[in-house]
Amino acid sequence: MELEFDRNKERFGFLKWASNAFHNMQVFPPGSGTVHQVNLEYLARVVFNTEGIMYPDSVVGTDSHTTMINGLGVAGWGVGGIEAVVAMLGQPMGMVLPDVVGFKLTGRLRDGVTATDLVLTMTQMLRKHGAVGKFVEFYGVGVGELSLPARATIANMSPEYGATMGFFPVDHVTLDYLKMTGRSNETVSMIEAYLRANKMFVEHHENEYILHTLSWTLLRWSLALQARSGLMTVSL
Repeated sequence: MELEFDRNKERFGFLKWASNAFHNMQVFPPGSGTVHQVNLEYLARVVFNTEGIMYPDSVVGTDSHTTMINGLGVAGWGVGGIEAVVAMLGQPMGMVLPDVVGFKLTGRLRDGVTATDLVLTMTQMLRKHGAVGKFVEFYGVGVGELSLPARATIANMSPEYGATMGFFPVDHVTLDYLKMTGRSNETVSMIEAYLRANKMFVEHHENEYILHTLSWTLLRWSLALQARSGLMTVSL
């Protein structure tokens, strides 16, 4: 670490100055941890409240695995350096709205089966189905059985199955994680109230209208390819 500071003294000094000179800029020194994890555990707001104006959190980053934050219910994905600079300068970033692939989860993982086991199976399915450049949204009663770290692992692998992001909507598991990682009860209550008022908070027992199902079973997981309302849905 000492060598790192010695080699990059001028860079770190500039960043330290910038963090003090500009509003809403925060710099984490080397050794703070993987940036995706720092964002997940500390930086992400889920919902912003700026002078009484509330709006959902979002993030773009220069690493493809920025998508880890999707596990917390925050929209985010990796971008190129030029796009990142544009965002830093306060300019809008344009994009073509991608198609959405719904991935339905039912049941629960058997003891001893990890999130890594699950995400490798998901990756295989989504690659076969075709998710390149698309948004993948996970839903269904099985989502409520996944811990936040498991969701973050799945979301982090979005580049591996080609998706722009792998999104988990906010639910009771998300709120519990926010409390566990030091967000205040007042903040968590504000997040829940805002999302419920805008019908963005998820209750996994809600019924889904299914037109067609093709199932495949792995351990206690039922995997299916579904089509509903014109939207192709991969179901687990």
